Amino acid sequence: MSLTAALVQISPTLLDLEGNLLLHVQGLEEARRRGARLAVFPEMSLTGYRIGDVSLDASARSALDRDLRASLGSLRKALEALDMDGVVSYPLFEGGRTFIAAEYVERGRTLGVHRKVNLCNYGHYREDRTFTPGEDLTVLRPRWGAAGLLVCEDLWHPVNGILCTQMGAQALLVPSAPSAPSREGIGANLARWRLLAGAQALAQTCYVLCCCGSGPEGAFHGDGGSFAFGPRGDLLLSLREGDPDLGVVDLDLGELARVREETPLLRNERNDLILRTYGRLESGNP
Repeated sequence: MSLTAALVQISPTLLDLEGNLLLHVQGLEEARRRGARLAVFPEMSLTGYRIGDVSLDASARSALDRDLRASLGSLRKALEALDMDGVVSYPLFEGGRTFIAAEYVERGRTLGVHRKVNLCNYGHYREDRTFTPGEDLTVLRPRWGAAGLLVCEDLWHPVNGILCTQMGAQALLVPSAPSAPSREGIGANLARWRLLAGAQALAQTCYVLCCCGSGPEGAFHGDGGSFAFGPRGDLLLSLREGDPDLGVVDLDLGELARVREETPLLRNERNDLILRTYGRLESGNP
């Protein structure tokens, strides 16, 4: 079986939910015209990534939550009408906490929601000041196979990819929002991202699809340059740096099965070693 997936690299405007929703729907329609059955959007693309820089009182937070729910409802209806799946990211308000979420929608129905587990708190990122880290990894089983959802910094921690593929993931779907202080810094930033993602794809014999936000937002510029890697660590798709773009890639699950049979890294993983090591760390006896 094969799946055509689209990376929909949009440039959202901070807190312009109506305009951002329109970008999502237009992206879905273009992706469907190109034959895609799955569309992946950037991190926090419904609100704009730098929502953490905005001070929200209780009333504004409630209003934003209400507007987000309405936008998500409209987006789910669009996916159902187009007979598509989608991965969309947004701030999730729960019990006084705020998570960075990625939701998998299968033909209008929410299949699962991942809460970003590794917040970025270095460089010019300060997610830990606003957001709460999630506590669980998320592997879902849509109609085409099995997908692990990660968000941005989650991909930088190899254990997350290891655990997702051990739980059956054939692809890692990664909304992201890397940025640089200027367009000149994008290239070096993306080079590290691609090195890391290609290594994950190779080591976990899986597809890695990372969709990055683009364009200016505040004092920074979204990298764009979204990419997809195959299970041999090969770069399958690379989008334009710094600006909106859209591209499609075919995920050949039959080829994936052949690669995993030829190179049985997942089957040979020493999960017992991982469990014992983490047990010693938890007990304070590394």
